[in-house]
Amino acid sequence: MAMEWKGLRNTLGALILFGGLVFAEVRVIHNKVANTHLPKWGTDLQAAKAESNKTGKPVLVDFHATWCEPCREYDEEVFNQEDFAELSKKFVLCSIDIDQQGQLAQSYGVYGIPDIRFLYHGHTLGKVVGFEDSPEFLMDMTKAADSKDIR
Repeated sequence: MAMEWKGLRNTLGALILFGGLVFAEVRVIHNKVANTHLPKWGTDLQAAKAESNKTGKPVLVDFHATWCEPCREYDEEVFNQEDFAELSKKFVLCSIDIDQQGQLAQSYGVYGIPDIRFLYHGHTLGKVVGFEDSPEFLMDMTKAADSKDIR
């Protein structure tokens, strides 16, 4: 009887472990599929400008920091949304951490974050300082994308 219990316990333990692994893998796959719409961000502004010159797309520069709560709000409430991802196809995206690239941020006059700039051929098409909710921010993006055609 003790031998049967031990075998049953081992089998039950193996099934629980296997079930946990399957659940974890399903979550990882779901997260990868759920985030496939997320756009790719670069961290080199010079490279972003070069790509802008090549493609004719304006640059969206996000000056931020890891400790900045409103910056995290953009990540959670705006930048991970499908409508942002769709509109961002009209831009070259560049993410600048001011703690890592402070001199660059200073050269653009960034003193408060988040500070998001829309740049095109040396011109600033628009600027957003502080957090804006998704609809308002998407309107600013649209305006910047449309105004670059005027220049």
